[in-house]
Amino acid sequence: MDLILCRDVLIHFDQPTIDSVVSRLYRSLAEGGWLITSPDDPPIHEFEMFDFIPTENGLAYRKA
Repeated sequence: MDLILCRDVLIHFDQPTIDSVVSRLYRSLAEGGWLITSPDDPPIHEFEMFDFIPTENGLAYRKA
């Protein structure tokens, strides 16, 4: 996938589930692919595998 939109989904999970979902989303992305989340979702920029780009409309993560 080049782009995954996952807005207002991660807010419903506990941290171990978030970690699992984010890992799966990462594996689904093509090199240089983008994961877009909502500002309400928990930040996942602690996952070093993503480049983090904050925007006023949400959070963008690029597969490094």
